[in-house]
Amino acid sequence: VGTNVNVILTNRAQAKNVFWHVSSAATINADAFMQGTILAFSGVSMGTGARLDGRAISLVGGPVTLLENLINVPAP
Repeated sequence: VGTNVNVILTNRAQAKNVFWHVSSAATINADAFMQGTILAFSGVSMGTGARLDGRAISLVGGPVTLLENLINVPAP
């Protein structure tokens, strides 16, 4: 996700029901906003100030790198 980009869910979609499968590493650049659970094969990196309404999960034990990020984990 690019710098200052907002990923917004529409049509009453909820972050708790959206899953993003990434076949390598996922990068959320600085000041971006993302919704949903990120399932990345080899790691997740979030730039400074990036926000996530969901979860960031590395599937094979790679790093999840956070830099001054706000993460809201949706209720089940």
